[in-house]
Amino acid sequence: MKPGTSNLKLYIFLFIPLSCLILSISMVYAEVVVFDSITTIERPIMLRALTKGRFFPSGGRVVKFFINEKALGTTLSGGDGYAFFEFIPEKTGLLQVMAKSDNEKSTGYLLVCNKGDKLFFVEIENALMGSILSRSVMNGANVVLRSLMKNFRIIYVTNILGISAARQWIKDRGLPSSVIIKLESEDDLSNLHAMGLIPYAMVGSPDLLAQSEGIIRRRFSFVPLEGITEIKDWFDLRKKLYQKSDE
Repeated sequence: MKPGTSNLKLYIFLFIPLSCLILSISMVYAEVVVFDSITTIERPIMLRALTKGRFFPSGGRVVKFFINEKALGTTLSGGDGYAFFEFIPEKTGLLQVMAKSDNEKSTGYLLVCNKGDKLFFVEIENALMGSILSRSVMNGANVVLRSLMKNFRIIYVTNILGISAARQWIKDRGLPSSVIIKLESEDDLSNLHAMGLIPYAMVGSPDLLAQSEGIIRRRFSFVPLEGITEIKDWFDLRKKLYQKSDE
């Protein structure tokens, strides 16, 4: 036997089972994630989903998209795991988006607005969850948010939890459903403004409020901040929101 032959056989013996194990783990932990989005009526929007394995995105998978349980069509996820499908909404409202791939499925939301609709941004981690020292932050949130939905499009913002965890947190506490997004730059707000929407109000952390300066008309905080309207609870927010401002 030539030198190294036994080592090669051992390597092949170990590699093949390991490859099968990785493949089986990838299949067992296959996942689909649907991302929420916002658009205006009759404006094309690319619905977006991500197909994932246990640790990494899994590309080349067949993904079928649905709106309110009605099938739209099928596409393939790219090498980065992302799958897209163009949709043109014909009515306003909060539509449920579902994506299926193999035996996995996930749901999210598409918020369809009229041009001129006012947007109210609520940062989940700061304006709802609060902290150990401020558990009362959420008091009145359910009642006030539902009443505000008569005049505003509510948009949840998350920066720490992640979309899936934030959606479950909102559901578990019986808060009104709506889209959940990340605001990573001023461009995200500017894009909404370019659609003809009005980024009108926001309640959140100092960092998020500072990022929205000059774009959001009414900004609220549960802690004192310069140039920001301080509120003591959600009922106080509603009262001050409807007060005339100097803007």
